[in-house]
Amino acid sequence: MLTAGFFLGLNSCCTKMFCLGFDDLNEIQLINFTAADVDSIAFEIFASNSNFANRIDSSFTSAHGRDAGDTELIIFMSEKITTSHDYKITLYSTGQIYKLTGFTARKEECNCPSDKYNVLDSY
Repeated sequence: MLTAGFFLGLNSCCTKMFCLGFDDLNEIQLINFTAADVDSIAFEIFASNSNFANRIDSSFTSAHGRDAGDTELIIFMSEKITTSHDYKITLYSTGQIYKLTGFTARKEECNCPSDKYNVLDSY
């Protein structure tokens, strides 16, 4: 199962509380995988709504924990996820393919009425 994780916060104007937004997503958390499952990953970026035919970029990577010994495995991405792209993740060791597409986001208030951030609704 793939779950997106948000880990970069925004400062607010009122309480200085961190508000995690979709625009700040630059990593994907992998749940219920072993390190051997995610040691060889193809990460591809496609133009949105191209049915994964118009590839923009690709990279070969592996998932790692934040610190040595972490069981929470994360794919660190070189750029932030955007609604104008679709993403394909291929795990070579298991042959599994995951496609992330159809991102929708909504604006929510963060700390003060003038401080808004984008919340991931669905994908």
